[in-house]
Amino acid sequence: DPNVYDNSKYYGLQELFWFGRSDCQSKNQVGCQFSLTGRPPWVNEDGWYEMIRLYTTSSNADESSDEVKHPLLWLYVPNLKNEGKIESIKYVPNLSGVGTFWTEDDDCSGKELSDDCEYRATELQVVSYSPPICADDETEECSELRAFARFNIRSDVVSYALRNIGLTLFVGFALALSSFSFNRDSESLVIQPITRMVNIIRKLAEDPLKKPANKDPGQLITQMATTTGNQKSNGPQLGTKILESTILKIRGLLQVGFGEMGAQIIEKQMENEKGELNIMQRGTKISCIFGVCSIRYFLDITDCLQEEVMVFINKIVKIVHTSSKYYKGFPNKNTGETFLLLWRLPNVPDPDGEEEVEEDDQLAPEEVIHTRIELADSSLIAFMKLMVEVRRASDLNAYARHPKIIPRFGGNFKVQLGLGLHMGWAIEGSIGSEIKIDAQYLSPHQDITDTLESITEEYGVNLLISQN
Repeated sequence: DPNVYDNSKYYGLQELFWFGRSDCQSKNQVGCQFSLTGRPPWVNEDGWYEMIRLYTTSSNADESSDEVKHPLLWLYVPNLKNEGKIESIKYVPNLSGVGTFWTEDDDCSGKELSDDCEYRATELQVVSYSPPICADDETEECSELRAFARFNIRSDVVSYALRNIGLTLFVGFALALSSFSFNRDSESLVIQPITRMVNIIRKLAEDPLKKPANKDPGQLITQMATTTGNQKSNGPQLGTKILESTILKIRGLLQVGFGEMGAQIIEKQMENEKGELNIMQRGTKISCIFGVCSIRYFLDITDCLQEEVMVFINKIVKIVHTSSKYYKGFPNKNTGETFLLLWRLPNVPDPDGEEEVEEDDQLAPEEVIHTRIELADSSLIAFMKLMVEVRRASDLNAYARHPKIIPRFGGNFKVQLGLGLHMGWAIEGSIGSEIKIDAQYLSPHQDITDTLESITEEYGVNLLISQN
């Protein structure tokens, strides 16, 4: 950088110092100390002025430019025209001798800067030179033997200030852009996912049955099987995205595992602010319609199909659950060959007010009777529907030609179900420990429903309904 390593001011002042002293006639002259006297000067008057003219223009931007980058304001050197006396050079004439080429700035001259100078101290550069003999000499003679030149460097100061302003603006813009980018990324990658996760958990506590993002819990469970493949194809996922997806899957698993009838159990556990699992809670007495569906000859079918029996059962379970759900029922418990379905009924108000009735069941007597009749009809229609769908299912009928079924059942195999419907009360609650917990409905009426289903084969029918 020429601005850093430009020593022309110093070396030019050194040249002027020695050439100006070359005409010293007496060592007693100020500026002529330690000089050789009685010798001709090294340069004539015209050469002396030309040296000063060159020195004043030493900071030109380039040789072809007349603009002086650092104008000379004051020059204090041995003056060749005054027998080498060290003094301020007041002016330099033009080469033609007409007019002045350079003139001293009186306000900015002198060893001590005047307050009248229009330039600040930071805008001025002072260059000094003393002979090597006075490098370590602090005598009076050496103190007077020193040349000075003062330059106006305002252009450099302004340029430096403008560069700093530009740099400040650039850094500010870069920081603002980085802050905006960081805030946007943190908002989309951290804050929003965490907010969604908190909302998911809060909504789960408020309504355990509400489906997140209009997705069926079964779909969320299905996605678990494809998550690994998607990560391999789409690259690694962010931790917040994986955590959010995991919470959604856990929510779906809770809904599928407990069922809609077990939603209140989930809600009660989520209300525990300490986060502890409280099993020791009272149950809730409810009125409901019990429905039991059982697959006949289940043990023989299991012995024939072996591992394939799981696929066989799930095909039937899908029909049973879909039919009951469509007609306002709730699948509750699966025990391999038997499936428990429930239709929750509004409680009949106690005329004496002795029994506690839940707020959700505070309906007018006419509405209670109408709702109970409607749900009773729905349970019957649901069982009729599932029997029809089982008979119509082509994938179930295909088992009649299954090579593992034919040896035991021949070629006339059909899926046969036993169904029982009964209405009564039950105690709803959670049974288990911190190791395993289930939503259960304890009632003698469930045993009655099981009995109804078990004797359907003796009566040669598929469905038996109690008079109650």
